[in-house]
Amino acid sequence: MAILSIIKEWLKTDYGRDFEDEKLNTLLCQFKVEHVHDYLHQQIDALAKKDKVNANKSVVSGSYGLHISVLEIDPVELAKQLTLEEWNLLSKVRRDEFLNSNWTRKNKEQLAPNLLELINHGNMVTAWMVTTILRHTSVKSTVEVLSYFINLIEILEHMHNYNVLMHLLSGLFKYQIQKLKKAWELLPKKDKDTLDEISLLMDNSQHYKNYHEALHNIPDHVPCIP
Repeated sequence: MAILSIIKEWLKTDYGRDFEDEKLNTLLCQFKVEHVHDYLHQQIDALAKKDKVNANKSVVSGSYGLHISVLEIDPVELAKQLTLEEWNLLSKVRRDEFLNSNWTRKNKEQLAPNLLELINHGNMVTAWMVTTILRHTSVKSTVEVLSYFINLIEILEHMHNYNVLMHLLSGLFKYQIQKLKKAWELLPKKDKDTLDEISLLMDNSQHYKNYHEALHNIPDHVPCIP
């Protein structure tokens, strides 16, 4: 049995109190962060290299021989790792890379290398999510993974990580995902309402008026990735 599954079952029992010990709790948190980080990077790298992956579900093998589905990962932790990765890329972008649409020019690799890396990473995150959803072959599991990603998007909104949020949101509206009509019909109303609310927030009408208002209302001391 995978290490993660063993730990999950351990925590469900009375023996889960073992992790009340400060040292064990610290090790558990470190283990969780490291493997979510590994999961994210290996999934993105696999898409970038066009590696063959498991046809039934999104799986990663970590340094501990760990095999996990995205559904086994705490969405809050995944949102944190996505945000940290995004911030790492964004912080490298120079101001001049935004000027004169440098990222669209013929010599864009020289004019805006860091901005291109940020854009490409966002596109890979979108592709990863779409691929992950499409690997689920049953309606039930497809509903579960759709619900998971809607929850992830909501968490990203609370973290004010609008860039990754927008990439994932756009992925949910791709034709390949929208044609999963049976799964969408069975999606809980709560998830549908959440998706509608966030879609309204990021609606491009009136030059993204709702989104700009949301950005304006974020206090200066609160981190944000626009």
